[in-house]
Amino acid sequence: MNIAASPAIEYDFFPYSESTERSLTVQYSIGVTTFEYRELTIFDKFKETVPSHSLNTSIGIRAPWGSIGGSANISQHLNQLDRYRFSFNGNTDIRLFKGFSFNIFGQYDKIGDQIGLRKDEATTEEVLLRLQQRATGYSYYMNFGINYSFGSIFNSVVNPRFGGGCC
Repeated sequence: MNIAASPAIEYDFFPYSESTERSLTVQYSIGVTTFEYRELTIFDKFKETVPSHSLNTSIGIRAPWGSIGGSANISQHLNQLDRYRFSFNGNTDIRLFKGFSFNIFGQYDKIGDQIGLRKDEATTEEVLLRLQQRATGYSYYMNFGINYSFGSIFNSVVNPRFGGGCC
């Protein structure tokens, strides 16, 4: 279980009136999270409070041909500056014809903040069933897909502020 409080400030380089078509935002947050673990962690903790901050940037563009977007996120623990995470992702959705599109998504993470790993070694079965994680320095993911949508042209409009994204 964890409880977090992190006030943030965000700036969008484009006016709000254009947020459904394009967005370029920078967001900074600083706060604290209290973690309660079920098992003893690799740092011999059952509970800890961690101050942290993060800087997030994102871009999104929606056009008649489809959309493209990406983000870069950096977070760091303020009590242990060597605990950090860099995350980068990108996506595109290319319209092939009305309602049908091809999409690609990719993400890469440089991980240095796995403080909640349990002290006992995870078994192969626990890892394969995603019940436990092992320590790692990176993570990556990529997918490709097709999408067919129909209905109102307004059904996907959301507030793009604080991570919603325009595209």
